Amino acid sequence: MDYYTHDEWQNAIASLGRLVDIRNCPDAAADILLGRTPAYLGFGSERRGLPKGKAIDPKVPGALVLWTKGPVRILKDHPGMRKVRP
Repeated sequence: MDYYTHDEWQNAIASLGRLVDIRNCPDAAADILLGRTPAYLGFGSERRGLPKGKAIDPKVPGALVLWTKGPVRILKDHPGMRKVRP
């Protein structure tokens, strides 16, 4: 799997609500955060020059934003989300 490098990532924040619907698809969210599946990083990434179709190395993002209601339950109860660590 091809991962974003530190230079490509440029200390961006991973905004998970923009990547996947975490509440309805926690398995997909975990796969993206664990680097198991490529992530489309959205319109802003094109302006920053990030290549498409790479996976996120869990060690690269400086911060993570979860855009959802009730993230504590998902982070606590979903086994894949519990594995995500910096």
